[in-house]
Amino acid sequence: MSETRRPLGQLDVPLVWEVGPAPTPQSAPDDPFAVPEEHPPVGGVRLLAAALADIGVGLAALVVAWGLAAGRGSDLTSGQILVAAGVGVEMLLVVVVSALAGWRGTPGMLLVDAAFAEAVPVARATRVALLWCLSLALVGLPLLVGRRGRRPLERLAGSPAMPRPRLAAA
Repeated sequence: MSETRRPLGQLDVPLVWEVGPAPTPQSAPDDPFAVPEEHPPVGGVRLLAAALADIGVGLAALVVAWGLAAGRGSDLTSGQILVAAGVGVEMLLVVVVSALAGWRGTPGMLLVDAAFAEAVPVARATRVALLWCLSLALVGLPLLVGRRGRRPLERLAGSPAMPRPRLAAA
C-alpha cells in the first residue's frame, strides 16, 4: 500500500501565454442556435420605424404619469400637469438607458429587431438616450441622417446598428 509521491512543483499544464489562439467554433448546418457570421448594418427605414416606436413608448410613459397624477386628485393645475409630464420624461429616459445598457438598443429598436453591435456603457447610454429623446420631436431624423454604419446615432453609441439575430426557441 505504498503510494508514489511526486515532488512538489509546477503542474504539467500549458500556461496561458504558451497556448495559441482558440479555434473559432464551427456550428452544424442544422444548429437552431447558430449565430450568423456577419450582418449588414440596419437600413434607415428600420431605424425610422424604431423612432416611431420610441415615440409611442414615450407617449405611453406620459399617459402613465398623467394617469398617476390624475389618480391623486381630480383637479390638476397646469403646474401639476407639467410636473407629471416631467416624471413621464424621466420614466422614458430610465427605460431607454436601461434598454441601451442591457439589451444594446432603445425599446423601439428592440421592437423592430435592431440593436447595436457592441454593448453600450451606461455613461454613453445616458448621453445617447438624452439626445435620442430630444431628437424624437423631429422623428429622430437629426440622428438618423447618414450612411449605413456612419449615422450620428451609431457614432454616439460607438458601434453600428445591426439586425438582432433570431434564435430558435428551445
